[in-house]
Formats: sequence, structure tokens, C-alpha cells
Amino acid sequence: MADQLFTKIRIVLLFSILFIPGCDKKKCDVIPNVTVDFTINLNTPPFNTLQAPGNSVEVPINHAPYADGFDNNGIVIYRRTNDEFIAFDRTCTFPHQESVAIEKQPDDPTTAKCPECESEFLLPSYGSPLEGSSASCPLKEYNTTYYANRNAVRVVNFR
Repeated sequence: MADQLFTKIRIVLLFSILFIPGCDKKKCDVIPNVTVDFTINLNTPPFNTLQAPGNSVEVPINHAPYADGFDNNGIVIYRRTNDEFIAFDRTCTFPHQESVAIEKQPDDPTTAKCPECESEFLLPSYGSPLEGSSASCPLKEYNTTYYANRNAVRVVNFR
């Protein structure tokens, strides 16, 4: 009798582990992985605006090998603090028929907007979509490493 009860508990636990966590979790990995691996020098244009926290730049397409992001939509880098940089793929996370590049807002270095669905993303909040946006997933984030001694930032999608 105790063995049957133990077996039933194990079956219930197994189903709980396999199915329940996936039910409520929204999958936000909508932008496929591509190779991203490049370094920028903050002393050179167009990156010198990143000298101060709160600023962002779009990395020019073809700036360096592996610097173009998914579908060649580009990458935007935001300086959050003196030592923290965040890099995002510029591909909008709303499911368009074809990929669309978000654009950094010229009057606000903390937001980027999709020209098609008008979703807005807040860069200091790790690319989260603003309330009311069509997109529900944040921008795809890439890893960054700041080299203070060289005043350079490396952006890579794998460590």
C-alpha cells in the first residue's frame, strides 16, 4: 500500500516538473543567434558619445566583422553606468513578416522605436518594451566587457 502511494506521488511530481513550469513561462527568445564578436574604442567617432553614462549609439553596419547582428539589422550599445554597458540586437521582437530594425531616438538616448509596429524599448531597463507596445519581449541582449585601461568595449554573444 505504501509502495503504491509512493509511486503515485512520484508520478505527480514528475508531471509537475515536466509540465507546470512551461505553462506560464513566456518564451522570449524570438531573435535567432548569430555570431557577434567585435570591440569598439570609446575614444573614436561614432562611439565617443558613450564616454558618459546615459548615452547610446548604433554600431554602423559593416563596422567590423561580426558586428551586424541578426539579418544585418545592427546593434545598439547603451552605457548604463561608468562600468556597465548593454548591447542589443536592433531587430524588433514583435513578429513581423520580415525582420525590422529598431531605431535609436535622436532626442532620447534611452529609447529605441520600431518604425513599423511603433513598439518602444527602454534601453536602461535591459531593452524592455514600454507599456502599450506591440512587442512583448525585450530586445535580444549581447554580452559586453568593458576594458577601462583601453577605454574599449567588447560585444559578443558567447563567452
